[in-house]
Amino acid sequence: MKTSTSVGKWVSILYRFSQSYLKKKLKAFNLGPGQLQILLLLFHKEHVRQTDLALRLQLDKTSMARTISRLESKGYVRRGKDDRDARAYTVSLTQQAKNIRNKVVPILKNWNKTLLRGFSPEEQDQFIDFLIKAAKNAKKALKGEADDAFGCSD
Repeated sequence: MKTSTSVGKWVSILYRFSQSYLKKKLKAFNLGPGQLQILLLLFHKEHVRQTDLALRLQLDKTSMARTISRLESKGYVRRGKDDRDARAYTVSLTQQAKNIRNKVVPILKNWNKTLLRGFSPEEQDQFIDFLIKAAKNAKKALKGEADDAFGCSD
Protein backbone atom coordinates (compact mmCIF):
# COMPACT_ATOMS: atom_id res chain seq x y z
CA MET A 1 0.00 0.00 0.00
CA LYS A 2 1.13 3.52 -0.66
CA THR A 3 1.60 4.42 3.00
CA SER A 4 2.07 8.12 2.28
CA THR A 5 -1.31 8.30 0.56
CA SER A 6 -4.24 9.42 2.66
CA VAL A 7 -7.54 7.79 1.72
CA GLY A 8 -9.37 10.67 3.37
CA LYS A 9 -7.47 13.19 1.25
CA TRP A 10 -8.59 11.57 -2.01
CA VAL A 11 -12.16 11.02 -0.82
CA SER A 12 -12.25 14.69 0.15
CA ILE A 13 -10.88 15.81 -3.21
CA LEU A 14 -13.42 13.68 -5.10
CA TYR A 15 -16.21 15.04 -2.90
CA ARG A 16 -15.21 18.67 -3.54
CA PHE A 17 -14.87 18.16 -7.30
CA SER A 18 -18.22 16.37 -7.39
CA GLN A 19 -19.94 19.09 -5.38
CA SER A 20 -18.52 21.80 -7.66
CA TYR A 21 -19.56 19.99 -10.82
CA LEU A 22 -23.07 19.24 -9.59
CA LYS A 23 -23.64 22.74 -8.18
CA LYS A 24 -22.70 24.22 -11.55
CA LYS A 25 -24.88 21.83 -13.56
CA LEU A 26 -27.89 21.95 -11.18
CA LYS A 27 -27.94 25.73 -10.82
CA ALA A 28 -30.42 26.04 -13.71
CA PHE A 29 -32.88 23.90 -11.73
CA ASN A 30 -32.31 25.71 -8.42
CA LEU A 31 -31.10 22.44 -6.91
CA GLY A 32 -28.10 21.41 -4.85
CA PRO A 33 -26.29 18.06 -4.90
CA GLY A 34 -27.92 16.87 -1.66
CA GLN A 35 -31.36 17.74 -2.96
CA LEU A 36 -30.66 15.79 -6.15
CA GLN A 37 -29.92 12.66 -4.11
CA ILE A 38 -33.39 12.83 -2.57
CA LEU A 39 -35.04 13.34 -5.95
CA LEU A 40 -33.11 10.39 -7.40
CA LEU A 41 -34.51 8.12 -4.70
CA LEU A 42 -38.00 9.46 -5.27
CA PHE A 43 -37.69 8.94 -9.04
CA HIS A 44 -37.40 5.20 -8.26
CA LYS A 45 -40.09 5.05 -5.59
CA GLU A 46 -42.38 8.02 -5.57
CA HIS A 47 -43.93 7.88 -2.08
CA VAL A 48 -41.34 7.35 0.65
CA ARG A 49 -41.34 7.99 4.38
CA GLN A 50 -39.10 10.86 5.34
CA THR A 51 -37.32 8.66 7.89
CA ASP A 52 -36.64 6.03 5.20
CA LEU A 53 -35.07 8.68 2.97
CA ALA A 54 -32.82 9.72 5.87
CA LEU A 55 -31.76 6.12 6.45
CA ARG A 56 -31.05 5.48 2.77
CA LEU A 57 -28.91 8.62 2.47
CA GLN A 58 -27.28 8.27 5.90
CA LEU A 59 -28.56 11.69 7.03
CA ASP A 60 -29.84 12.67 10.43
CA LYS A 61 -33.55 13.45 10.73
CA THR A 62 -33.00 17.19 11.20
CA SER A 63 -30.88 17.55 8.05
CA MET A 64 -33.39 15.51 6.08
CA ALA A 65 -36.32 17.61 7.32
CA ARG A 66 -34.49 20.82 6.38
CA THR A 67 -33.62 19.54 2.90
CA ILE A 68 -37.17 18.30 2.30
CA SER A 69 -38.51 21.72 3.38
CA ARG A 70 -36.25 23.38 0.81
CA LEU A 71 -37.40 21.01 -1.92
CA GLU A 72 -40.99 21.62 -0.89
CA SER A 73 -40.57 25.41 -1.05
CA LYS A 74 -39.06 25.05 -4.54
CA GLY A 75 -42.06 23.02 -5.67
CA TYR A 76 -40.27 19.70 -6.21
CA VAL A 77 -41.86 17.59 -3.46
CA ARG A 78 -44.97 17.36 -1.30
CA ARG A 79 -44.92 16.19 2.27
CA GLY A 80 -47.95 14.62 3.90
CA LYS A 81 -48.95 12.51 6.88
CA ASP A 82 -48.40 8.79 6.51
CA ASP A 83 -51.71 6.92 6.32
CA ARG A 84 -50.35 4.10 8.50
CA ASP A 85 -48.59 6.24 11.11
CA ALA A 86 -49.85 9.73 11.98
CA ARG A 87 -46.45 10.58 13.51
CA ALA A 88 -44.61 9.96 10.23
CA TYR A 89 -44.43 11.95 7.01
CA THR A 90 -44.30 10.69 3.46
CA VAL A 91 -42.57 12.57 0.67
CA SER A 92 -43.69 12.46 -2.95
CA LEU A 93 -42.71 14.12 -6.19
CA THR A 94 -44.62 16.99 -7.75
CA GLN A 95 -45.18 17.27 -11.48
CA GLN A 96 -42.43 19.90 -11.55
CA ALA A 97 -39.92 17.30 -10.30
CA LYS A 98 -41.17 14.69 -12.74
CA ASN A 99 -40.69 17.21 -15.56
CA ILE A 100 -36.97 17.62 -14.83
CA ARG A 101 -36.16 13.93 -14.37
CA ASN A 102 -34.89 13.45 -17.92
CA LYS A 103 -32.69 16.54 -17.55
CA VAL A 104 -31.07 15.96 -14.15
CA VAL A 105 -30.48 12.20 -14.24
CA PRO A 106 -28.08 12.52 -17.23
CA ILE A 107 -26.07 15.12 -15.29
CA LEU A 108 -25.20 12.51 -12.66
CA LYS A 109 -24.65 9.77 -15.25
CA ASN A 110 -22.24 12.00 -17.16
CA TRP A 111 -20.31 12.77 -13.97
CA ASN A 112 -20.08 9.06 -13.16
CA LYS A 113 -18.73 8.41 -16.68
CA THR A 114 -16.17 11.17 -16.16
CA LEU A 115 -14.99 9.72 -12.85
CA LEU A 116 -14.74 6.20 -14.24
CA ARG A 117 -13.04 7.14 -17.52
CA GLY A 118 -10.12 4.82 -18.19
CA PHE A 119 -11.42 2.09 -15.85
CA SER A 120 -12.24 -1.31 -17.33
CA PRO A 121 -15.76 -2.60 -16.53
CA GLU A 122 -14.21 -4.93 -13.93
CA GLU A 123 -12.29 -2.03 -12.36
CA GLN A 124 -15.46 0.05 -12.25
CA ASP A 125 -17.27 -2.71 -10.36
CA GLN A 126 -14.29 -3.15 -8.02
CA PHE A 127 -14.06 0.58 -7.37
CA ILE A 128 -17.74 0.76 -6.43
CA ASP A 129 -17.35 -2.33 -4.23
CA PHE A 130 -14.35 -0.75 -2.49
CA LEU A 131 -16.24 2.50 -1.88
CA ILE A 132 -19.18 0.60 -0.41
CA LYS A 133 -16.87 -1.43 1.81
CA ALA A 134 -15.06 1.71 3.00
CA ALA A 135 -18.41 3.41 3.75
CA LYS A 136 -19.53 0.40 5.77
CA ASN A 137 -16.24 0.40 7.68
CA ALA A 138 -16.65 4.10 8.45
CA LYS A 139 -20.21 3.57 9.63
CA LYS A 140 -19.15 0.72 11.93
CA ALA A 141 -16.30 2.81 13.32
CA LEU A 142 -18.66 5.68 14.08
CA LYS A 143 -20.96 3.30 15.90
CA GLY A 144 -18.01 1.97 17.89
CA GLU A 145 -18.32 -1.50 16.36
CA ALA A 146 -15.02 -1.57 14.50
CA ASP A 147 -11.92 -3.15 15.98
CA ASP A 148 -9.61 -0.38 17.11
CA ALA A 149 -12.06 2.35 16.02
CA PHE A 150 -10.08 5.57 15.67
CA GLY A 151 -7.03 3.93 17.21
CA CYS A 152 -8.68 3.72 20.62
CA SER A 153 -8.40 0.02 21.39
CA ASP A 154 -7.01 -1.43 24.62
